[in-house]
Amino acid sequence: MSVWLVEPRDPIIFRDGRPFNPTPGARAKSLPFPYPSTLAGAVRTRAAQDEKGVFDTSRIDELLQIRIRGPILVEMDQPDRWYFPAPADCLVMQIEGENDEKLGECLWVHPMGKEESEWTNLDDGLELVSIVPVKKNKPHPNAPRFWKWEKLTAWLENPVNVQQPVNLDELGIPGLTAESRLHVKIKASEHTAEREMLFETSGLEFVTVTEKKSNFYALAVETEATLTEGADFLGGERRVVNWSKGEKFPACPDEITRRIKKEKACRLLLATPAIFENGYLPRWLETCTAGVTVQVRAAAVPRYQAVSGWDYKNRRPKASRRLAPAGSVYFLELTGDDAAIEQFVENIWLHNISDADQDQRDGFGLALLGTWDGNIEPLKLEDEE
Repeated sequence: MSVWLVEPRDPIIFRDGRPFNPTPGARAKSLPFPYPSTLAGAVRTRAAQDEKGVFDTSRIDELLQIRIRGPILVEMDQPDRWYFPAPADCLVMQIEGENDEKLGECLWVHPMGKEESEWTNLDDGLELVSIVPVKKNKPHPNAPRFWKWEKLTAWLENPVNVQQPVNLDELGIPGLTAESRLHVKIKASEHTAEREMLFETSGLEFVTVTEKKSNFYALAVETEATLTEGADFLGGERRVVNWSKGEKFPACPDEITRRIKKEKACRLLLATPAIFENGYLPRWLETCTAGVTVQVRAAAVPRYQAVSGWDYKNRRPKASRRLAPAGSVYFLELTGDDAAIEQFVENIWLHNISDADQDQRDGFGLALLGTWDGNIEPLKLEDEE
């Protein structure tokens, strides 16, 4: 499989599903980041175009078998600098008495036990998750939405409460900037604007501007399809992007593999949203590797997202489905020998773990792994230390 970079020239609109019609004052808003199915459609469309850019509709069944992994945000000036969604098991909080808005503290959200007299409405076998000890500070409003790969790697290898202030600019970026444009409807016969026919579009700028410099970003996607470099369109309003070859995705650090084999436990981080039959709980993951039994002990999952779309093959809208969002973290216990667990790590690392085969092919559920010692701490408040 090859990695391709999709570099936007203009702000890209990844529609959020709200109606957008000729009604005066209509607005087309973009999602904060594209779903994998958008890039899967772009890859398959580009793979089936002839020299004149005409799409071969007879290849739809064949194209649906093409697998993708991604998208992952990447900085163009440094093609090996990857940005992944912020992990949900890291709570970035304000520091009491600190006036610098760029500083925060990173606290680990992990499983905690409950007393025999206590109960929850969680599914059987699942534990609560929390920072320990519980603090009363507020979440930081400027917490990065995407983490730099080197910072995320350190967190995956060793998730601990950071005792000293953390510079949030060094941790990652807050996300892509939304850029709005006002448009008018043109009379084709007169080439003039129609009265009161205004509409607005909001797209994503793949650039961040700081005091020192401007950083440009692209979407990286790995696929087995045969593609060519060059310009194409992506998203709503047919905005222009450029396709080019990229660097390979990062490999799993040896330290993470070693620790997972030793502790027979790990964390799983979703790098793209996943679709599971049981809502937020994975099923395929539990039986994906022979000789390894997987039990989900706890999960840190933000508010669900929804995805729909257009079924090009059957010419009808797709049903809306709920997603476990990118950044979700699952705490897993593993049973098996070292060889089988090492194979499990290889099967999961930057592979799609959604339950259905087609959802996996469409890029949903790209996963990373991190360490966890398997211990479940009792809950305690800050003043109980």
